[in-house]
Amino acid sequence: MPVGFVVVVRLFPDIIGVVSHIEGTADGGLHIREACPAETGPTLVWPVTVSHGRTVLVAEREGCVRRFDARTGEAIGDPRQQWRVVSYGCAAARVPDGRTIFVAAGEDGIARFDVVSGAAFPPAAGEQVFTIWDVAAATLPGGRVIIAGAGHDGLVYRWDAATGEAIGNPLEGHRISVKAVTTAVSGNGAPLFISGCENGAVLRWDAATGARIGEPLPGTIDEVSHLAVVDLPGGRQILACADTHALHRWDLADGKPLGCSAVTGKWARLLATHVDSLGTPTAFIWLPGEGENEDAVERVEQWRLDTGSRIEVNLPVTLRAVFDHGGHTWMVLGEPDGSLVVQPLPRPAQRPR
Repeated sequence: MPVGFVVVVRLFPDIIGVVSHIEGTADGGLHIREACPAETGPTLVWPVTVSHGRTVLVAEREGCVRRFDARTGEAIGDPRQQWRVVSYGCAAARVPDGRTIFVAAGEDGIARFDVVSGAAFPPAAGEQVFTIWDVAAATLPGGRVIIAGAGHDGLVYRWDAATGEAIGNPLEGHRISVKAVTTAVSGNGAPLFISGCENGAVLRWDAATGARIGEPLPGTIDEVSHLAVVDLPGGRQILACADTHALHRWDLADGKPLGCSAVTGKWARLLATHVDSLGTPTAFIWLPGEGENEDAVERVEQWRLDTGSRIEVNLPVTLRAVFDHGGHTWMVLGEPDGSLVVQPLPRPAQRPR
């Protein structure tokens, strides 16, 4: 079983159950049966690296969060003491004292938890309650970790990940609800936040100072739903953005679009990004199957972020995340029966040129 990552799973069954059957698979993966007795199974998965090579599965369903050891499938902590939070977007980061902090965005602001101990941190003094749609974590040169939040009120908020205290005034620039935020590191090593809103504006910010960087990124973009940055060999970075029907790409260094937007289908969701051993950046897109002809079929597609071309590969519709470990690329599936499955990512029949 691959180790050295955290898989954060968002679940939507009626009741979270106790893991009853754990199996190793012939391809070196893991099958945790009845991770929850679900009709739909896990719907979102985030792989996050933690210290000492330990792997934890943090599962959230309808406001209830539980943790599992990913190597054994055993529940961690007392199942009666679940985290209580309704999460829209999540992030995890290691703070200077060695703790790994899990941050969840929701209608009541942010909630913070210790991934290892399970401790829930109280709100910071004077914390205001407002809806946050997404969060991202950036580490400053001195080690301090800052969380950025995408505010429903059109503002971008910042907090200290270790203490939960607000940092400075909220950042103004969007004119409507901010729906997505991600993080990157500039060419000079300065951490950035990148935010996107309902009217398609994508803005860049200095994570430490909150200063706006440059103009909104160019392009005709519908409502921004997801943002992600991939780091390529040699230091180049590509920003990917999913809106209601397309995948947009920019070279992050100069902010210029990388070719035309790739039309993916209606209500595309950016599940994961990945860079393989050859340096090829790709995005995994889930499409719900709304529309006509091909668009009427629920599916997961893999797209190259450097060329904007779709890769011909058969991927399960239950794919939720992709990560590397031990020289292999793995995918995490959230099966309809409530199982979690970790197995090797299928290879394309022929690599596109």
